[in-house]
Amino acid sequence: MLQACRERLTLVLLALLPLHAFIVTVGTKFLQGASQAPMVHLSLWKEGVLGIILLLALIELGIQVQNESEREKILKFHVVDFLIFALFVLAYIVTFSTHGDLRLFAYGVKYDFVPLLAFIVLHRVSWSDSFKTAVENVIITIGAVVAVYGLLTLFLPQSFFVLLGYS
Repeated sequence: MLQACRERLTLVLLALLPLHAFIVTVGTKFLQGASQAPMVHLSLWKEGVLGIILLLALIELGIQVQNESEREKILKFHVVDFLIFALFVLAYIVTFSTHGDLRLFAYGVKYDFVPLLAFIVLHRVSWSDSFKTAVENVIITIGAVVAVYGLLTLFLPQSFFVLLGYS
C-alpha cells in the first residue's frame, strides 16, 4: 500500500514538471501582478519536485536493497554509469585546465549532471508494472496537453497571454 502511495505521488509530480514555466509565469502574475520578473522562490519549485521524486525513489531502493537478489541488481555498475562518471571527470578537467571558475562549473553540474545522477538512481528502482503503464499514459497525456497549448499559441490573441502573465 505504501508503495502504491509513493508511486501515485511520483506520477503527480512527474505530470507537473513539464508545466514548470507556465506555472511560474501565471503564479508570478497572480502573486506579484503584471510585468514582473519570475519569482525566484516560485522558480525553484521544480528542484523541490525533483528532490521529492528522488527521495521517493531512494526510499524504494532502500526497501528493495534489503532483498538479496535485488541488492545485486541495484549495486551493479552499468556502462551508462561509467559514461556519466567519465563526462563528469572530463568536465572537471576542462574547467580547471581552461578558466577554472568554480561557479561556472557548479552551474554546469546543476544543469548537466544532476539530471544524469537522477537517472542513475531512477533506473535502478524496480517500479511496479501498473506504475510503468501509468507513467507512459501520464507522459503521453501531458505531452499532448503541452503540444495542443503550443499550437493554440499560434491562434490566440496576445491579450490572452498578457492576461496569463506574459509580457
